[in-house]
Amino acid sequence: MMPRRRCHHVDFRPVVFLLFWVWTALSSRDVSPIFVGPQPCPNDGSLRGYYNTTTLTNDMFLMSQDIGEGKADQDIEYVFTLCPKTEFDLGTDLKGEDDQKETPIIPFFDNSTFRCGRDGKIENSCVIKGGYYQVIFDDDFWWINNVTFTGVSFEGNQHISVLGFGHPQTDIKFENCRWKDNIAGDYLVAIYWDEFIRAGFEPSKRYVRRINALTDKRKLGSYLAQRDRFARQPRALQGDTAMYAGFAQCEFTDNTLEKAGILNQGGRLELSGCTFESNRALVVVANIQDAQLTVHSSTSFSTNNDKYGPVFLDSSSELKYLSEDTVGQGNVGSGACQGIFVEKAGFDCLFSTDCDGNCCEFGLSTCDHIEAEEDVEVLAKETATTPASDYSGRACGPSCVAASVLVPVAAIVIIALGVRYVRRRQSGIELAASDAPEPVSGEGQVYML
Repeated sequence: MMPRRRCHHVDFRPVVFLLFWVWTALSSRDVSPIFVGPQPCPNDGSLRGYYNTTTLTNDMFLMSQDIGEGKADQDIEYVFTLCPKTEFDLGTDLKGEDDQKETPIIPFFDNSTFRCGRDGKIENSCVIKGGYYQVIFDDDFWWINNVTFTGVSFEGNQHISVLGFGHPQTDIKFENCRWKDNIAGDYLVAIYWDEFIRAGFEPSKRYVRRINALTDKRKLGSYLAQRDRFARQPRALQGDTAMYAGFAQCEFTDNTLEKAGILNQGGRLELSGCTFESNRALVVVANIQDAQLTVHSSTSFSTNNDKYGPVFLDSSSELKYLSEDTVGQGNVGSGACQGIFVEKAGFDCLFSTDCDGNCCEFGLSTCDHIEAEEDVEVLAKETATTPASDYSGRACGPSCVAASVLVPVAAIVIIALGVRYVRRRQSGIELAASDAPEPVSGEGQVYML
């Protein structure tokens, strides 16, 4: 990998994060949230679950309070059922984040599953639609392990569907999920971590240090996050290690993104048996700043409209494993690379017209720095644990203890302090409108670069 260089430092204006959007809204109405719990589903009265993401997130907050007050014990695992044949409307044609109709799903617990219907099948039709953010993994508060979404569809997002700036210890999985018809956002998934959102604690003293460090932090009213964007200056190769995200048997279809389908900025990304079809973006899957990528189990890329190829790997990042059954065909781009475009050292392909690199064709597994298959952990070889039952109580695991202490304080502080400016470091690639491909007519071509 390339030697690390000093990062460029850029000041950004942060926006009020949606993490406590519902608390702010309720407080302004002098209403206190109450625990609701799973309810009979409108389209299947025999099944209890959630048909509103705000209620789901509220319940998780309140569950954490019970743990903190000693009213409930921790559970080994948690299952949250999303009601089948349900559209979770987070709002479309929004003017700003504050206009979002429902809060995103913000997982709180280790070993938790968010499943669509009884069995987590995509056919059960649980559609999360619209909104600026649909799912958020947040490092500002805690990190979580072994979180799985299964059988959920994501549509019509206006910014970032899954915002993943969790601690590097965080690991998440999406199984049998679908991203379709997202045509107004920047990314479908964005994975990164920044030194300004580190809480300053490590797993060995995880829970004690979590409360101490974050209590002081929350007194500053810092539920703010930089809206993820690519910098206008050439990116730095040095990056912070980010979280792990795995996608198994997921579909990414008919999406038009301003920047990338999946942004893996310094994280560990694994694609297992996924389908990427008819998406338009500068890069369908972008791996930058010391990112790691694993692709296997017949993952396919077809008829995508991109600049260099469906997958981009910058000179600092690493392809951990590429199985020979990976397929790429009919992808349109100036380089006509049907595989992984690997940037050569010394070039900045995503930000400069001076670019050079190699196309690693799918099916060959001839790229440099690829480990043997037996050395790579593959998601497909590990079947997901089937939860024994749906959550019906009000307990939570130790990973949410801090929330019970900080939530009441945070709600008041946010209302009182509002937005403040912070200095944060973030680098990447910028897709200016002038650099974006323009549509042209002609069979097999959607735009000309």
